[in-house]
Amino acid sequence: MVNDKFLIKKNENWHVTFNLPKLTAIYLDNEEYCYDENNIYQTNGLDEVKDSLIITLKRNGNINMDLFEEWLNKKYNKNIKRALTAASYKNIDHSLSEKDIANDLATYGDALIRFCYAKILLDKCTQYSKEIEKYVTDERFVSIIARHYDLLKYIEFDHEDVNIVKDYDYKKPNKTSGNNKKDSPHKYIATAVEAMVAAIYLNIGKKFKPIIKLMRYWMYLKN
Repeated sequence: MVNDKFLIKKNENWHVTFNLPKLTAIYLDNEEYCYDENNIYQTNGLDEVKDSLIITLKRNGNINMDLFEEWLNKKYNKNIKRALTAASYKNIDHSLSEKDIANDLATYGDALIRFCYAKILLDKCTQYSKEIEKYVTDERFVSIIARHYDLLKYIEFDHEDVNIVKDYDYKKPNKTSGNNKKDSPHKYIATAVEAMVAAIYLNIGKKFKPIIKLMRYWMYLKN
């Protein structure tokens, strides 16, 4: 490695070891890599690199932001602003309508996320539906995905409401009368995750491949 860069030559078997935070993703134009337990490896399952590639690392141990984090920092974008506006914020800004808050956008994002994992996991597991569900739960969105990005720093919600939780320690929904369930108090955080995926998809011209890459990265995130 020279000046924080290393070159992988065409068709060269490779292994790289250095100090990075666990589960850091590295995105390149044509390939996707994931860092885990001091190793860099391709998440697409290939053993060799198709072309010469240069991976650049920042000296502080961090790498370029992933797609989700990149758009989090564009909070003045109309779609992103909507995705990060919880329904409770209508208590603060009474001018807001349903088109200004995250809920409907989250429904769009939920469908996108499910489709991504359906595509990624097809013929890759024995319990297809169950395996998809593992990656699309509110609990995972809150305790793993939102926590990873510290999403609460970005969400607009009613901070004065003492009943709104402000952490990532997901609590399951409570049963009410009959078979009905009350939403988890953390639901608004999961909603923001789903809505952000939809907002990003719309902002990048409805290009599906970058969303697939992001979902592959999320598969490797753990508490």
